[in-house]
Amino acid sequence: MRPAAPERRLDLDWIRIVAFLLLIAYHVGMYYASWDWHVKSPAASPAIEPLMLLVNPWRLGVLFLVSGAATAFMLAKLAPGALARSRSWRLLVPLVFSMLVIVVPQSYFEVVEKGGFTGSFWEFWGRYLRADRTFCRGTECLVVPTWNHMWFVAYLWAYTMALAAVLAWKPGWRERAELGLEAALGGWRLLVVPSIVLAVIRIALVGRFGSTHALVDDWHNHAQYFTVFAFGFLAARSPAIWEGMERLRRPALLAALASWAFLAWYFLFRDDLNNPPEALRPRGRRASPPTTSRGGCGGCGRSSG
Repeated sequence: MRPAAPERRLDLDWIRIVAFLLLIAYHVGMYYASWDWHVKSPAASPAIEPLMLLVNPWRLGVLFLVSGAATAFMLAKLAPGALARSRSWRLLVPLVFSMLVIVVPQSYFEVVEKGGFTGSFWEFWGRYLRADRTFCRGTECLVVPTWNHMWFVAYLWAYTMALAAVLAWKPGWRERAELGLEAALGGWRLLVVPSIVLAVIRIALVGRFGSTHALVDDWHNHAQYFTVFAFGFLAARSPAIWEGMERLRRPALLAALASWAFLAWYFLFRDDLNNPPEALRPRGRRASPPTTSRGGCGGCGRSSG
């Protein structure tokens, strides 16, 4: 008989708190790293980049995983339709407010630094709210209003709506999928299989689809983050998977540190890489141009949110 599923996991709450703290520190670091970003410090240098790479590959994936698990726990109390309504209110209202108010200063400083804008913040804000598309550098223009780093909220809402629709249509799918995931990830497969799946997704898609954070055409990121979100959702109620994670935590930590050491060497310390690309991107492929924001994180360079 399958063990009873937990109603909540406090460890996931702490993981989410720590992940957001790291996210804040990471974005502070983006101001000082040599990688392209919205605004840059005059003292920017590559010195901090090995630490940035320690967080870069997984910082957003872990948030989507925890969000998927949280969605599973919410469905223990809410029907799919009620979940969709609740998440829409809790996600879309803050998203709209952020697009109209919170992210505006970042866009302002970006057009001042990179586009040579000389007007006041209030002048920029008025043009921003009117969706003025004339903030350009050459042929590349900042698309406003933008959600910039709030793209995570938009993606989380879209994934929740897709999941709620599937569960409303096929309510028995969840139980079968959870059992199938447990069977597929027994023993060492819990560490190896997800790593292989994510590696294949990144290697296969990154050369075909760039990272846009524009929702409608961001297939590389959707393939990664929806997969992780779905894994968190299906694993949330599985004591077997969580027990497996606890057993494998030390080998997983060693593998993560070894992977970080390889990334730091490959992208930062090789003499033949004069301008290292974004982590896990094929050599020579650049992120979206810094002054272009397609509703997503324009100018983020390596930030990815």
